[in-house]
Amino acid sequence: MKYNPVLYMFETDYEDFIIELFSELPTSCFFFKVSDKLFSRMYIDREFLGNLDSDIADVNQLHIPMILRTLTKKGILKRRTRAVISHHCRKDL
Repeated sequence: MKYNPVLYMFETDYEDFIIELFSELPTSCFFFKVSDKLFSRMYIDREFLGNLDSDIADVNQLHIPMILRTLTKKGILKRRTRAVISHHCRKDL
């Protein structure tokens, strides 16, 4: 499988900005709120989950961890966490 289902939880005062930003990614994103937390379920190409510490010359090379670090450093995200969603299927005999 080339895409991993991922659930992000964000604490931010800039929910509209986060929704707009992540909606620009080449993937399907679903957003919902629980209490004061913003959640996003995404199907992310494994390539975009990689870590990248160098400067980016091409916007197409942006990786999600780098975007999240930048948003946290700038104070846009107060807190963030991620969970990889597992799917299990069992056939009863």
